[in-house]
Amino acid sequence: MRSLALTLVALTTLAAGCGPHETTPASPAATSAPAAVEPAPPQSQPPEHLVKAYREGQLKLPRPPPLHTEERNACRSPAEPGCAQCGNTSKPTGCYGQHGSAEPPGNGSPPWFNAGGKLSDGPCPGDCKPCAQCTLREEWELSQASIPDPQCGCTKTYPGIDHCFNPTSCGCTCGSIRGLIERCPHLHPARAR
Repeated sequence: MRSLALTLVALTTLAAGCGPHETTPASPAATSAPAAVEPAPPQSQPPEHLVKAYREGQLKLPRPPPLHTEERNACRSPAEPGCAQCGNTSKPTGCYGQHGSAEPPGNGSPPWFNAGGKLSDGPCPGDCKPCAQCTLREEWELSQASIPDPQCGCTKTYPGIDHCFNPTSCGCTCGSIRGLIERCPHLHPARAR
């Protein structure tokens, strides 16, 4: 029994990618040959409803954060080839990153990285793709974001511990939109053409 367990651990550790999660199938259907998934291009324009609210003064936001450049092969979704997991930090003691299911969650959202932590011992292997700063899930969440009450000033920070205890509060709505724009600065409404 012990040799079987050691064999399974060895096979899992030798899996291609960032670590053991690479070999964990998302569902029984995932054990069949996966369909080729083309990486989705990043959204080039902010969501129209946020642009409209921003231009009409209903959505008050801080100035756009500086743009960043994603690495060419960065993982934006676990459904992309070689992206069942991705690495954020590589240290001699371990490879740290995110992983998720290639199956869409069923709410219209694209597949997303819903867990993270230590992926394997030792530094990340050379074929471990980096995690994108702006994922497809974050772009989708911003496209679904509700416009806060015009009385909410999203340029300020709201005090409190859990703003989203009340999901329609200024703190929750503004905090969510600001956080998503910080990760996807190209989608700030001020950058709309």
